[in-house]
Amino acid sequence: MRCVDVFCWLLMLPPLSAVAAGITPADQAATKTFTSATWGLALEYPAGWSVEDDGNEVMFRSEEGRSIVLGRTRDDNASDPAPGRRASKPSCTTTTTAHGVEATVCSDAASNSRRAVVVLKARDGVESRLAIRMQGRDASVFDAILRSVRRYP
Repeated sequence: MRCVDVFCWLLMLPPLSAVAAGITPADQAATKTFTSATWGLALEYPAGWSVEDDGNEVMFRSEEGRSIVLGRTRDDNASDPAPGRRASKPSCTTTTTAHGVEATVCSDAASNSRRAVVVLKARDGVESRLAIRMQGRDASVFDAILRSVRRYP
């Protein structure tokens, strides 16, 4: 293979960050980027989903009504049940996103809910404790969003 051919082939590859996040070129074309300099966060979400940002929470909503919510949390404990709800303690694990951000992820099988807590520092040094949460059986979009979380800017 000639050097020019190899260079052209390399240009057709998806960006390394997309590969690391498990996002295929087709998936990448089907995503949009949400950024918040205030919270020091960026993430990818499905292009067909709407975004509602009221300053305190951001709701990502599908056309079918599924939603994933991003908001501040007071502590790192991702296992707190929803307000007014008594539940057994969900199972929790710690994971690292494709961009090196550590997250505590808890799943509650009884309520079909998932919650991930990440701690990020913005460039001005302000620390944000953020929770990403969803309810429902299909956690594939939640998992993809969580894998894409990175510091911003």
